[in-house]
Amino acid sequence: MERWDCVETHNTTTNTQLPSNITTTILTTTTILSLLPLALALPTPQDAPATAPQTFAGIAIRSASPIQYATVNAISLALYLQRPTTTYCPSIPGLTCPSNPSTLFVGPSEYGTLSLKTTVPGGQQVYIAADGRAKFTQAHSANTGVGSTVTGFSVKDGGLQWQGNDFVACPASEAEGGGYAVFAAAVNGTGSSGEGCLGFKFRVEKPGTAEGAWQYA
Repeated sequence: MERWDCVETHNTTTNTQLPSNITTTILTTTTILSLLPLALALPTPQDAPATAPQTFAGIAIRSASPIQYATVNAISLALYLQRPTTTYCPSIPGLTCPSNPSTLFVGPSEYGTLSLKTTVPGGQQVYIAADGRAKFTQAHSANTGVGSTVTGFSVKDGGLQWQGNDFVACPASEAEGGGYAVFAAAVNGTGSSGEGCLGFKFRVEKPGTAEGAWQYA
């Protein structure tokens, strides 16, 4: 007769514990991964504007043309070539008016805006009208008309641009005062495509001893 031996077996549960250095590594990696989206959302140095707005004068560059080296001037709420700057300064006791007023610009800002260098409260902003004319606001007013744009200005290779393009100068009528009216080349308006219109580079020049104005008129 065969004999069967009963063997008692026991199930043993082993509680395995990772070394402390491995546990620390896992926790550190998990923490870094959880903070990664927050780090990616933080602003980087590239978000800051590359340069601060500068003060400058404008010179037209168009070789072998009547507008070569003509200054860009503010007259009658618009920009012109070959016409003198017109300014205004009130006779107020204690107010010192600029002795050498010239058309000076300030900008472009980090938002692509451009202003004239004035001391009148509220300043005067340069904008591009719906027909492409380069104009500036009346003092104490932000009105730029329907369809105009106040942003889009930038400086590239020493020249002011609007929406990545240069400017166009078109002969102004005698009734308007003569000279050349300044248009943005990016706007395909009828005024900037007429006879005698000349594309030009709006070169940025250091102002030197030139001053801005209390107000451009």
